[in-house]
Amino acid sequence: GDMMAILGDTGEIRHCPGPAGLRGGYPVKLDANGAEVVLPEEITLEQALRMNAEAQRNEGIDRVNRDGTVVFTDEAVKIMDEEVNWDLKSFNVRDCEKVAEDLGHAYRALVEKHKDRPKSLEL
Repeated sequence: GDMMAILGDTGEIRHCPGPAGLRGGYPVKLDANGAEVVLPEEITLEQALRMNAEAQRNEGIDRVNRDGTVVFTDEAVKIMDEEVNWDLKSFNVRDCEKVAEDLGHAYRALVEKHKDRPKSLEL
């Protein structure tokens, strides 16, 4: 894994989420010095940051604040409210286990609600 690459000073290139506190995932070189972001020559760090921010929004997350508060996009909040009756605009990562549990219950209720749908219409 990644730790073995660092401890073994291998210089391997891997994908790493949030290196050096950056938003999103990046290619990094792993060696005894830790993880160093190594982008393709044609992509600047500024471009990579914009791409990750856009991808995050496309996945329903507007932003993650410095205090660890995850803020969903308005569209994601609307869809979650309409589909699983779950109206949550934001949460702090300290509460992620509870949020995941609540979302799991909401998802199971959605599955139960649609359990008699024809197979061709399954989620």
